[in-house]
Amino acid sequence: MNVLIADAMPVEVRESLQAMGLAVTEAPELNADTLPGALCGVNVLVVGDTRVSRRAIEAAPVLSLVVRAGHGVDTIDVPAASERGVFVAHCPGFDAAARAELALGMMIALDRDLVGAHAAVRDGKAGDAPTALGAGLRGRSLGLVGFGAGAAELMEAARALGMRVAVASDRLTTSLAAEAGVYHAADLPDLFRHSDIVSLHPDEPASGVVVTAELLALLDADAIVINTAAPGLVDHDAVRARLEAGALRVGFDVFAEAGGGEGTLRLPLEGGSGVIATPHLASRTRQAATAAAAQVVRVVQEFLLEDRLTSAVNLETEPDAPAMLIVHHANEVGSLAALLERLREGRINVLDISNVVFSGGRAACTRLRLSAVADPALLDALRRLATVRQVEQVSLG
Repeated sequence: MNVLIADAMPVEVRESLQAMGLAVTEAPELNADTLPGALCGVNVLVVGDTRVSRRAIEAAPVLSLVVRAGHGVDTIDVPAASERGVFVAHCPGFDAAARAELALGMMIALDRDLVGAHAAVRDGKAGDAPTALGAGLRGRSLGLVGFGAGAAELMEAARALGMRVAVASDRLTTSLAAEAGVYHAADLPDLFRHSDIVSLHPDEPASGVVVTAELLALLDADAIVINTAAPGLVDHDAVRARLEAGALRVGFDVFAEAGGGEGTLRLPLEGGSGVIATPHLASRTRQAATAAAAQVVRVVQEFLLEDRLTSAVNLETEPDAPAMLIVHHANEVGSLAALLERLREGRINVLDISNVVFSGGRAACTRLRLSAVADPALLDALRRLATVRQVEQVSLG
């Protein structure tokens, strides 16, 4: 089986895939235009940010799996892949630890005004370095919007520093909150009222604006808002007004320009130390790249060894099947083939199939999710097969 790695990846990806017996080719120089010409004979394609177009997928007759070593599949033509039966997977949460550590670093830098202190030393005005520094993190309350992997990582770090943690998320139940030792906020206003620092980690990728003027008004004047999650989560006009009034500090690793696209941070940076802005540093770290590499290897291993690729994003999670057929039969060559042939003659498609073999290897049980209910005549025909011992049909309608 041939694997093409079409972007620069840590060496561990190639070495781990080769250890599985796969033939691996690395071509980081490929781009969206040249990729289609490199896919003949490729079974597994691993990409980073290189776009995988319909033309590329249609130029790959034996392609079975596309894995993006990053979060999201917006760079892959998923409908084209689904039409040709190609699995598409990605690496959600690969930079969770990196984002959590960056958020924590921004909190400390804003609380200690490290930007202002550095500027004073750089300009030879060390005596003018800020002296009215923050209250520190210990004993302060961190509010987490969402409870994904990044939020969980940040929660552990914050608690180790002696911070109190509040969470607003549908993923968190009252019992889980009690077990984790965090305050389960009833809603976002409740969270903002209980927080000195708010960090954004929304449960849903496309969450729209989360931080509004109304929510910012619930924060104290020395509050901090951190966004290392996704652009478009913050009302920048509302944030700008609070910054200009000296009533907020912010740290952003992702941001949005006018019109909603990613681009220049539209906040008052000049003359103030209440803003830290970085250009997507979390996802660019060696830490994140190593984590993504490990996930890529796990996806390929699952593809090779497991019955179902659970990490694929383009599978029907629950095919609409009106009936389930449960067949006990002898574990012999041709037993399943005969069963499927009778279903074909009855013009019934099999949407999903699983087969288990009992100890000793003489008997097996097969479960088939059917596209239609089998009539009594077809069931009788199945029961008359020489290797079949029992046939039951369960209605799923």
